[in-house]
Amino acid sequence: MYYPCKYTWKRILSQLFLNIHPYVSLVQTRFILFCATYENVRRRSEFRMMKRLIASGDVGDVIMVEANTSQYVGKGRETSWRLNPDTCPGGPLLQLGVHHIDTLFYLFGEISEVKSFITSNYFSTGIPDTVSSIFLFKSGIVGYMGTNYISEPAFFIRVYGTKGMLIVEDTAFYIYKNGQRKRLRLESIDTIKEQIREFGVCIINGKKPEVGIEEATKVLKVVEAIMESSVQNNKVTPIIY
Repeated sequence: MYYPCKYTWKRILSQLFLNIHPYVSLVQTRFILFCATYENVRRRSEFRMMKRLIASGDVGDVIMVEANTSQYVGKGRETSWRLNPDTCPGGPLLQLGVHHIDTLFYLFGEISEVKSFITSNYFSTGIPDTVSSIFLFKSGIVGYMGTNYISEPAFFIRVYGTKGMLIVEDTAFYIYKNGQRKRLRLESIDTIKEQIREFGVCIINGKKPEVGIEEATKVLKVVEAIMESSVQNNKVTPIIY
């Protein structure tokens, strides 16, 4: 039996996933296909704990989520692949925001529609510099995600429930209940090492990776919808998986 194996490091290979997706079922009927994508953020201990607390009902019914991942890139670095429309056409959305979208999928499931605003005012290459999107999840949860290449670094996901809040900010994890804030100190894990370990286990045992072609393609569908919404005068854009 032939085992095609591929570990993709960045979703700069976005067109690869979108182009091969129609053939995945055919390949899987004739071969065992292993393809894992670089999505380590969801594997952080803070988000594993957040997932468990949401599932246990610890904060009640989730009604809203906010997320932001931003990193200053700066002018004068237009030669960077991050600012090249050929290698990173979505700018911070494709380099940073895509990881938060994947984590939101992990926590809350599929997104059904988006409404987005994208600006490209800061860099001479015309790359998007700021992205702001509103999501509606299939579950009915309302969400927001922002990302930019201009501000001071930011990294957070805030979950609002009927009985409390969960917040990951940088490496800190907080739970808010009854007007009180408590920090939960969790053991840090090497998420890249863990994901590569999982990939090896999947190859040896014939198991499916946590984030494979199907999961990666769904996330890229959201990225496409975000960009399409901005092009279409910020129109609400449904997502067809």
